Amino acid sequence: MIPSLRVTSVRMAFMSAKTTPTSGMLARVEGADYVAFGSFFPSATKPAARRAGMELLMRARALGIPVVAIGGITPENAPLVINAGADAVAVISAVFDAREIEVAARAFTRLFERPARRSPT
Repeated sequence: MIPSLRVTSVRMAFMSAKTTPTSGMLARVEGADYVAFGSFFPSATKPAARRAGMELLMRARALGIPVVAIGGITPENAPLVINAGADAVAVISAVFDAREIEVAARAFTRLFERPARRSPT
């Protein structure tokens, strides 16, 4: 017998590099479960996207909801956004363009298995 699953909706707010944590505060008040900021690095998905600065993630921590970094995230640059305050990263190419998708996904997982996040310098 397969156990039944309860699916709930998740409300997300995406903020571009042009927005501020004040916009994120509005999203929280309006019921967002998390907020995503980007784009942090060049990406093939949105090559012309304006870049967000790491300070945006640092300030977004005050929102009180999980913060997601998006845009050109790779296993090599993900520690920068994690250390700046991202609770999660959203990726496409770094996983789905990899020769071994599972290996690529595990590389990201390992980044979050490390001991407590270092404070940004």
